[in-house]
Amino acid sequence: VRETVDMVEHPSAVVVRLRDEHLRLPAALLKLVMKKQLKFFPVIDAKGGLLPAFIGVRDGRSEGNKLVAEGYRRVLEARFNDAAFFFGRDCAGHLAARLPMLSKVTYQQELGSMEGKRTRVGNIASDLCGALGAAVDQSVVVHATRVAYADLVTDVVKEFPELQGTMGGVYARREQMAENVAVAIEQFYFPVAAKSPVPATAEAAVVSLAGKLDSLAGCFAVGLIPTGSADPYALRRQALGAVRIVIERNLSIDLLEAFKNAAEAQPVRSSDPESLSAKLADFVWGRATSYFEEQGFAVDEIRAVRAGALRDLPAALKRLKALQGARRDPSFEALAAAFKRASNILKQSKGAERGVVGDRARLVDKAELALYDAVQSAEAQVASRVTDGDYAGALGGLVSIKPHLDGFFENVMVMVDDEALKLQRLALLARLVGAFKRVADLSEIQTPAA
Repeated sequence: VRETVDMVEHPSAVVVRLRDEHLRLPAALLKLVMKKQLKFFPVIDAKGGLLPAFIGVRDGRSEGNKLVAEGYRRVLEARFNDAAFFFGRDCAGHLAARLPMLSKVTYQQELGSMEGKRTRVGNIASDLCGALGAAVDQSVVVHATRVAYADLVTDVVKEFPELQGTMGGVYARREQMAENVAVAIEQFYFPVAAKSPVPATAEAAVVSLAGKLDSLAGCFAVGLIPTGSADPYALRRQALGAVRIVIERNLSIDLLEAFKNAAEAQPVRSSDPESLSAKLADFVWGRATSYFEEQGFAVDEIRAVRAGALRDLPAALKRLKALQGARRDPSFEALAAAFKRASNILKQSKGAERGVVGDRARLVDKAELALYDAVQSAEAQVASRVTDGDYAGALGGLVSIKPHLDGFFENVMVMVDDEALKLQRLALLARLVGAFKRVADLSEIQTPAA
């Protein structure tokens, strides 16, 4: 609307009726022709259905609108006739019959053709199905990934690239493919923008995610990592899309493992695969951080759940909500400060306590014995609640340790000369810190004293 208004000095709307025969074309195609090519406005009903009319905007007063409307109609019908020609040619064949043409379409010079990408995406999607088990119908995923890129070599998509995926869904339905397969093809590129919907089904989500993982791993493998404003393969958008799909579709997918599998599938192998995976993880985590910030979480809260977050993003979101809720407790800041003190002591010990088996009988002070018992009790509760996804309950149980932790720091010296006793105390603090980190690393929380 703003663009149209800016093109005319005295905008005047003209309503023009469409011929019913043109409404037999896909609505998405008609809308794109009207909006992109001619700056006309489609008229839709309350349910989003296309009505047989459009609105053109002329410059000047409203005299002679009948002649203007007739001119608009003729111009638009000519474009519709072209679109109908392309659509008719496409409908004469099947999507599967177009697959050999993908070998002649280059995806990226070092990464090969779209046929190679199609094969990789299919393999990545199969790996994802294996991880998700019964949560997805693998036969649907296999069928959809096989032809998801086929519409790229159709005449309509060649003329209107914005309709990739959308036209694939149209052609799939015309071929009477199962509706869940058609949806997965149609929504292959979802989400197309930061605020647009994610795929509507688990199968569509897996197919879309597989495509994004392949693009990310491939481009990172050949050094096409976004810098500044340069992002020719829209990797930032694809990374955010992957994050949103996993979270909003509640998929229990280990993205670190998925990155590794996607990288191994690429025709170009990195000389340092671990470094490549780390860079890719950092890049995707950056998009996840932005997503969580938009959901209202503080930066220090997001940092606190960073460990292990990419292995289960839906769980990371639950951990964030639990942490944000616990932070409203007036005693939370003091708990975070005490936790940070324990964490700092462990850092100073440089891992000396690793491998030490905690033994209550070797502790001597009442305060450390009380903390030992509290940690022992809390660990079992935390393990059970984390397994059930009750991170708020897990964190609430850990918060109850605070009086015992305060008593420990008030009465116990950790770094004593008795090496065995020192290691037992360090091991106790390590158990405490480990239990908390199953939900959040409170040492990342900013407190007034920090």
